[in-house]
Amino acid sequence: MAEILIGILGSLIATAITAKYYTIKYNIGKNNNIVKLFNINTDKKIRICYANIQSSSNYVSPVSSLIPSDSFDYGDADSILLVYDKFRTHYQSLVRWVRNEIPPTSKNGNLITIAGPKWNKSTEQLIGEMGSPLYYSDGVSGLIEKRATHKTENLHQFSFREVNGAIDVEDYGCLICARNNALGTNIDCAVIVSGYTTFGTLFAAEALHSLTKDEVKKISKSVENDNKFAILVKGHIKLDLEGRIASPATIEIVTWIGERDFLSPYEYSY
Repeated sequence: MAEILIGILGSLIATAITAKYYTIKYNIGKNNNIVKLFNINTDKKIRICYANIQSSSNYVSPVSSLIPSDSFDYGDADSILLVYDKFRTHYQSLVRWVRNEIPPTSKNGNLITIAGPKWNKSTEQLIGEMGSPLYYSDGVSGLIEKRATHKTENLHQFSFREVNGAIDVEDYGCLICARNNALGTNIDCAVIVSGYTTFGTLFAAEALHSLTKDEVKKISKSVENDNKFAILVKGHIKLDLEGRIASPATIEIVTWIGERDFLSPYEYSY
């Protein structure tokens, strides 16, 4: 009888410990700085929309002139893994994958789009719906910045150079956010993670993954009354001569843009 009681007691204790663990894990997730910054509703689905470069396209990576034609462009794959890793630990049951475009019936809850508007059609749509001051244009090799309070555009261009037997990559990426149901009552939060090149997208994903607590705190304070904001980052990385990533990415925040500098919603296509 004593052994049965001990077994029951042990089972109850284990259940209580497990419940406590998941409660702590859930609360840690709720207090995630990035989640707070974007005001992601962690009671609803988090749809991560990623892009596939179409095999039928004539796309040529900007880095291709420096690497063999049969090499790979690793930027987008790493970006997808970084963004997914940011959310899977605490919200795995809520995370949903979508390829290339989020269907109209699924445009609710939290939306995260990875890669630029050329391949990711949800990125294309969100840039216009948000009135984003950061965007891309045909024939322009870089990320364009046009603020509502500025008369002129700024162009943030990439650079790929062979230096001492390696390829030095410098590019810009951005995180663009509409939160607090700014895009409608069904969409709690929408975040674009993109750059002009796949490495620009990678740098944006690195920023999402690794912004420090102090950086998030500073940005949060600056945009605390805004329903829309954007973060512009600059990154560096080294590749070997086969195009493989050969160093960790280093990221710096260039600036962030508050809602007053967003444009009115517009029809955008790329």
